[in-house]
Amino acid sequence: MSTLYEAYKPLRNFTREFALLDSLIDLWQLFTHIEDGADLPSTYLQDRPSWPIVPLSDQILKWELELLTREVILNGGLTARKSLSSWQTLSKAIKAIRDLDNEIYRTHIGPDNILHEIHRIAHRQLPWQAPINVDFVMRYYKIFNDSNVDVFVVASTGLTTDQIFRIGAAVAGSYRKRPRMVQQEYGVIGVDVALSRKFFERMTINLADIKKQMAQKQAYDGRWIYTWNPLIATPLISIDPLHPERILCPIPSHIMRRITQGLYYDLYNRKGFDNAFGASFELYIGELLRQVCRKPMTIIRPAPYDGSKGRKHGLDWVLTDGMTSLAIECKTKRLTLDSKFGSDFDALDRDLDVMASALTQCYKNISDAHEGQSHWDPGATRVLPVVITLEDWFFISPVTRERLANQLLPKLKAAGVPPTVLDEMPFTVASASEFEVATQVFGKAGLTNVMNAKTQEPQRGWALLPFLISEFNSEVASSHRHIFGNDFRSLHMSITNQIPNGSL
Repeated sequence: MSTLYEAYKPLRNFTREFALLDSLIDLWQLFTHIEDGADLPSTYLQDRPSWPIVPLSDQILKWELELLTREVILNGGLTARKSLSSWQTLSKAIKAIRDLDNEIYRTHIGPDNILHEIHRIAHRQLPWQAPINVDFVMRYYKIFNDSNVDVFVVASTGLTTDQIFRIGAAVAGSYRKRPRMVQQEYGVIGVDVALSRKFFERMTINLADIKKQMAQKQAYDGRWIYTWNPLIATPLISIDPLHPERILCPIPSHIMRRITQGLYYDLYNRKGFDNAFGASFELYIGELLRQVCRKPMTIIRPAPYDGSKGRKHGLDWVLTDGMTSLAIECKTKRLTLDSKFGSDFDALDRDLDVMASALTQCYKNISDAHEGQSHWDPGATRVLPVVITLEDWFFISPVTRERLANQLLPKLKAAGVPPTVLDEMPFTVASASEFEVATQVFGKAGLTNVMNAKTQEPQRGWALLPFLISEFNSEVASSHRHIFGNDFRSLHMSITNQIPNGSL
């Protein structure tokens, strides 16, 4: 057993003093309070100091609560000697997690891997800071609901994208109001009993199985913080073997993550899915551009063309204001779990190789355009490559950017593209969520103004959203998060108008 196991024992022994079911309900109370602003019951945290007045979300972080949920499921028992409704108990549990975290850093993190650890920390913490808002939901709804993608959704789940989102939204709404319920039927929103059951079967796990899965994933070394939580795939827990329809959900936001980001993992290994998924994402970015960008900006969809080595797809989109042109490539490739949290660079380097290939492709397409091979003529505009990813790669750590550059240079050379393009046309990698904000800032501050600032040192090495917040804060603040708000309202009303009052 690893020496870290000794450091883990205090947390293990402490969480053994919790009653499992009661504690999961306590954790639900805490999650809905911190994430949604729901009021805590008057009996909760009465012993919490009243001064200084600090929001609970500033004292306890969501990723710490998720770790505590995992440990409660692993170690909680039938009876309680302590309760997480007490501030003394809750704060002691969080301190035990932080103490173990600090011990991991003391024993596993040093000068040789501190920059890599920044990359791992970013992928651990930043997803929890991204809001599950209208734009987040509609982005995935539109991409998966494309007819060429939806056939894969049906083949894998037995449900259409629309049915999954309808049930998922209804279930998530229910669990924001109460921690547990009896499995419901959703005929009122156009989903019959059999299809409702398909949804719950995919999203639900029983207590014994999730405890087993968590125990199998548990690691008592530097990976302890980062081991995958099965609640991400199955956020609903069947709590009574005699009544499997009685279901509890300790982390309600995991439901919406599961039917959006998580739906990909039901489909990714089906033949033909990657191409359909990529094409749908490309169409989504085009719809975003048309929805947000106005004159003097112009949106161009370059046509495929015949290159020196055959037919070429070319750039996905071009956004130009007559002075600066963004040469846009859309990529659905996401980092694997090992790339995000692995203790070495092997998996990350494999994924960075894919990104380096995408950037090389983008630079080559720009070169073809300048040479007159493509149907798009950039003219005298300054052309800047932009790769938009569906999921955020979080290029926060300098070591990640450095390793990407090391993979990009030889690929550019092999493609006949001079390395000077990296200075002449600095690239940007941005997630769809970042680009949704950026398009609005372009309209307020000007595309050329924004990208001139972005491609200067040191800003060219910054992630797009932190750059925008730093340099165009007022424009970001005035940007809304309801780009497809009308579509969302139509979907939401089609659900809520059919549900009898009080049924959810």
